[in-house]
Amino acid sequence: MNRRSFSRIIVLSAAMAAAAASALASLRYEPGPWSWAASAVCAASAALLASRGHRDGNGASTQRQASAAALVFTAVRLTGGFGGPLTPLYFLLLAWMAGRPVHGPAFEAGIALGLIEGLLTAFGGGLITPDLTGRLSAAVVPLVAMPVSSLVLEWMASGGARAKGPGSRSGRTDPGGQDPAPVSQGCLELVKSVAQAGSLGGAIHSTAAWLAGSGNDLTVTVGLLSSDSGSLDVYESLGPLAQGRVGMNFDLEGSVAGWTINSGNSISRCGLGSGGRAVTTLSRSDPSAVRCGSCSAAPVVISGKSVGVLLVESPSEEGTGTGAEGTLDLAAGLLGLSIEKILLREQKKDLQSRDGLTGLPHPVDFMDFVRRTSRDVYRFGRSVSLFVVEIDSLEEVNAAHGFRGGNRLLSACGESLGGMAGSEAALTRLSASKFAICIPGMDQAAAEAFAESVVRSFDGMKVKLESGEISPRVVVGGAVTRSDRRIESLCAEASRAMVSARAVSSRFQVALLLASGQNHGAVDP
Repeated sequence: MNRRSFSRIIVLSAAMAAAAASALASLRYEPGPWSWAASAVCAASAALLASRGHRDGNGASTQRQASAAALVFTAVRLTGGFGGPLTPLYFLLLAWMAGRPVHGPAFEAGIALGLIEGLLTAFGGGLITPDLTGRLSAAVVPLVAMPVSSLVLEWMASGGARAKGPGSRSGRTDPGGQDPAPVSQGCLELVKSVAQAGSLGGAIHSTAAWLAGSGNDLTVTVGLLSSDSGSLDVYESLGPLAQGRVGMNFDLEGSVAGWTINSGNSISRCGLGSGGRAVTTLSRSDPSAVRCGSCSAAPVVISGKSVGVLLVESPSEEGTGTGAEGTLDLAAGLLGLSIEKILLREQKKDLQSRDGLTGLPHPVDFMDFVRRTSRDVYRFGRSVSLFVVEIDSLEEVNAAHGFRGGNRLLSACGESLGGMAGSEAALTRLSASKFAICIPGMDQAAAEAFAESVVRSFDGMKVKLESGEISPRVVVGGAVTRSDRRIESLCAEASRAMVSARAVSSRFQVALLLASGQNHGAVDP
């Protein structure tokens, strides 16, 4: 048991014992030195509880408020009850509960205290006595005074917004201490900004900035799982603890962020700096996490799967704010929907720009890639090679196996060419039976070797069709240049080289394009 838990048990035990003793003190008697001493101890204990209230805008716990109310009630009863010298303690208690930092049930507490004091005043001297009428009249004073006073105090604490009833909370605050109207307006602004975000970074920044602006000294971090799903990539981090986080990859083991993603549930943790919690917030490798006193986190969910976390940290040991989990759930839900919308939009755009049969980019996008390579040719003198590969056996396959067989052949050939070209190359389907490949940084010798490897690879490849297997026969033509002025001519020259390759046994040719515009000649290996 840690020191914090032990102190809470002691305070609660003292409050319960004092409340039980106050029942005996409700009888009429003249307060003596012992009752004044006990009353002073109870009043001091209540003041200590009040002074330890949250200093960062969070509400005091129900446990603390109940303990303070019991101690104040005991202190007042020990010195004569309502109307005695310590009656102002009641109103100080109600003022503390009505305040914004505490946001306690001041009106309900006023009703309860007024009712108890009224009953004790009315019937403390017996049920049928000559002075019953006078005692009933005196009981009306606390029964009315304390509830009305609590309403006035709540009205004052809320800045003039009149409480409308026992269930109304004019002083209700959000995690940043704002009133309901600004909070609702802020939520609408968040929804609008996130919905209008055109990119992943824009949606993440809008969410993080809104949360960071909702309270003082808050640090908001947004991270998404990396490709291996074992670590977290931090996309945005705003606040005092954010230094050095953006762009970093963190291990999630033993952290609040990791637990949130794995469980798919929101969480709030307090007392991180006092040794009461054995976990860290973001990662054990994050040096800023040791300065965090409390945190709240919510998972970012896409299609029912946790893909990231929205983390709010505060230097306060008591918590990140009243209703922090609800606010985080709202922000994380909006962010997840926005990310999913952006990904679907990009996926749709990508599908629209690809060949429906092979999944390869359209020739327009391929030529844009070819033109972009001219920058490296111009700046660094790098070579660039372009190949045109035609499947000579396509017509035969269509005649023998139908168009479904031909489509299967094209799909297999496109997949095979993509594997041979590599990740730095661009590949497209030029026409019904032709493919084009652009590979930056490949000189003439490497281009000849690549063209030969394509022919040999296809000769040994077996494509399974419904009615058997076939080995596709291809012809390859290539063009290589080190001049950015010849980039636009690469595709045409590669097509000419392919036509010439049909007349040679190797079935491939590569042409070298010089800066002068003169062809160095097709190379016939």
